[in-house]
Amino acid sequence: MSTLNAGETLQPFKPLRNNLIFDSSGNLVGIQNDRANGNDFRIGGGSGVDGTFATLVATTALKINSGGTFDLYNTADQTTNYEVLRANWAANQAQIFVRQAGTGVQRALAIGISTGTAGTAPAVGMLVSGSTPYVGIGWLGAASSLSGPFAGIALGSYNASSGTQTITSASPTINQSGTASYTVLDVNPTESATGSGSKLLQRWAVGGVAVATITNAGFLSANNLYASGSFNLSGSFGSAQDVTLTRDAADTLALRRDANAQTFRVYNTYTDASNGEYLQAAWSGNVAYIRTVAQGTGVSRSLVIGTFGATSVYFQTNTVTKWEVSSSGHFLTIADNTYDIGASGANRPRNLYLGGAVNVPAGNGGVAIGVTASSSTMLAIAASATSRSHLNLTGGVAPTAPNNGDIWFDGTNLFMRIGGVTKTFTIV
Repeated sequence: MSTLNAGETLQPFKPLRNNLIFDSSGNLVGIQNDRANGNDFRIGGGSGVDGTFATLVATTALKINSGGTFDLYNTADQTTNYEVLRANWAANQAQIFVRQAGTGVQRALAIGISTGTAGTAPAVGMLVSGSTPYVGIGWLGAASSLSGPFAGIALGSYNASSGTQTITSASPTINQSGTASYTVLDVNPTESATGSGSKLLQRWAVGGVAVATITNAGFLSANNLYASGSFNLSGSFGSAQDVTLTRDAADTLALRRDANAQTFRVYNTYTDASNGEYLQAAWSGNVAYIRTVAQGTGVSRSLVIGTFGATSVYFQTNTVTKWEVSSSGHFLTIADNTYDIGASGANRPRNLYLGGAVNVPAGNGGVAIGVTASSSTMLAIAASATSRSHLNLTGGVAPTAPNNGDIWFDGTNLFMRIGGVTKTFTIV
């Protein structure tokens, strides 16, 4: 004799033929409850009608044997034009899905919890649909004022002692052709109205502290940014990239794009693309320029090239340093007696204004005015002309302690110091 479950009792059997339900072929298909508040219990019979339950209460578990299927219909028709929720096993895989046949409509499957009264649709959970997006996770109900997150992926603790634990992975196999394209992750909110708080499409944090964010305007903020290869910019989202920052080598940043001459700007002021002031480093016509630029309402500004501290500024050509502005301000050549200022008959400075002396060492060539200098002459002066003389002495006073060889003019007489004696030249 079997053991009774808790709450069960034995009752004497009595004939209940009027309470047995038969189909038209005489097959037993159910038992009619003889209690006024009870419900019928129907089982599958010879007519092929599946078992139906008005109310079924299982105190322990509802069990369906191996190979069985649980079908929950949305339609009265269960054979030709139907919609059904099915649960079954297939190839050792447990399956819960919605199917349809005939004129039945492909319906969505919602799995979750309801925040309302019994019988209402899930408000939070997962929605599987036959149209895009095929799977939705999060808030499924009407508009919500609740705070998120509405969906969590890979919750729990991970405590491996070695190897790499990958928490979330998107690893589709792409094998497209023609003009096909793909997007692995598409973040696309619809903003009907927004509050005054932050608007982030994505936020990455460690221990609750944000390390990177992307705003709804596309601004990326990160504690550190690492890139391999190049960083490319374009005039607008989706347009051709026309500015490229590239790693040329270790500790070497390059602004380059194929054979296109590049320009770098550091702005002092910026109003718009036509009004501003900036420092420009640029290539134009195979010539490199470093200069200040003013556009529109911008003002022309000075350019200072120098150093902080007691150090020099150097100038090179062909990788060789030729000239130096020393920390004391002196303009020097690196190699002695090697480089010129100006050239004979061309590329000459116009005037030279000095506050001190002109020193030409003996044996290194003389001083020439209007002619080519000669090493055999200390001073060479070009021929006089009707418009100018060889030499003009402005009248003055006698030196207090003249040296032999000194010549001076007092406005009337010409004097020269010879042998310690001042001689007067009288012109007759």
